[in-house]
Amino acid sequence: MPFSPGAWHDIDPSTATFPAPDLAAFATEDGGLEITGAVRQWQVFLELEAPVSGPGRIGVRGSITVNRGSLLVALYSEAGAVLHQFRHDGRAGPEFESHCDLDLPVAHVVLRDGSGGDSEIDMILHRLSLQQAQGEARPWSLDAMAAPVSMPLPPDIPHHPALAAVIPWRGLNPSGFSVNWVGTRTDARFIKGFALPPPGMAEPPLPEVSEEYFEWICAAEAIAQARGRFTMVELGAGYGRWMMDALGLIRQLRRDDLTPHFIGVEAEPTHFDWMAQHLRNNGLDPAAHRLVQGAVAGRDGKVRFAIGNADAWYGQSIVTDATTGLASIEVPAWSLTTLLHDVPMVDLIDIDIQGAEAEVCEAAARVIDEKVRRIYIGTHGVAIEHSLRALFRKLGWRNLVDYRMGRAQTTPFGRIMFGDGVQCWLNPRL
Repeated sequence: MPFSPGAWHDIDPSTATFPAPDLAAFATEDGGLEITGAVRQWQVFLELEAPVSGPGRIGVRGSITVNRGSLLVALYSEAGAVLHQFRHDGRAGPEFESHCDLDLPVAHVVLRDGSGGDSEIDMILHRLSLQQAQGEARPWSLDAMAAPVSMPLPPDIPHHPALAAVIPWRGLNPSGFSVNWVGTRTDARFIKGFALPPPGMAEPPLPEVSEEYFEWICAAEAIAQARGRFTMVELGAGYGRWMMDALGLIRQLRRDDLTPHFIGVEAEPTHFDWMAQHLRNNGLDPAAHRLVQGAVAGRDGKVRFAIGNADAWYGQSIVTDATTGLASIEVPAWSLTTLLHDVPMVDLIDIDIQGAEAEVCEAAARVIDEKVRRIYIGTHGVAIEHSLRALFRKLGWRNLVDYRMGRAQTTPFGRIMFGDGVQCWLNPRL
């Protein structure tokens, strides 16, 4: 699939990647792709093996019939930043064309939810083209997407030993909350459209097999190996879900010998307020832990950060241009080196920072190697995944889990679809 500088290049619609596999895709008679579904924060994108070069003028054009829903067409950088974005609702017809001057290479052309919340989409992607591209593209086919995003554990496969060792929670489900298998209480107001179980006795099952299954394993193993004090850092914490799930694991593993200490970093203002409430809802005093309002970046400073639709959108990130169409505010940016400057040792860092993960880890490599025992990373780009592998291999860390983003892959627990990528690394010297 050669790309010529200055010329328009057509992208085959059938090579679209679906991080939200609940979308249904059907090939049309004219070679296009019909996409339908009712999902939260859907997106469809083409990832290029060789990014479209900048600086320079970049064009994107295409033909999309929008029968229902709200659609944004965006150009993303390798780090997941929105470089250029515009709304296409089809009111003026299916054709569109947009140009922008960029300093960074374009790695993805993304079709994404324009509502910021629950949405129903029905559209037909007829054509999509890029201008000023170079190199070779190697998109993934729809066949590589054929797997569920979550499924029950097959009956002939046992749960991972770290999870099988946990005594599942059983108790009273309070009104207005959902309680999961380790007893973590989650306020229904944090998640739009959350289907609450009826009040009364509950015995939630162990988690299904999904990309999050490996996050559970990573946390459970970190707790099993901790001694005396368990320190966890959650970057891009949202309402602090994984910190409180780690607390639930500590309790259900009967690790009364551990004193938990949590550090949560979140920039979206409503999510930050909810994080403190989530700790209180689960029996912790937020003042006894460290909750930091701000973004995580490669260096300290200030950045613009997307905000809004807090109960329906947990994918906010640093934005490089306030004109992208997303509401944003200026927030403090903290490097991981600064965040850990007075922390003697960390048992687990959980990272979900929407494209900044390689930059953050590379800038703090020395501190990570000296102080951190284990890292779980949700990845948001192939180049990012390559950079993280190179970094941790250079440090001599041991890889425990590594699955690429945006495609179906076979795991020891079944074949599933990965939206974010998953990497877990262990420091063998601590």
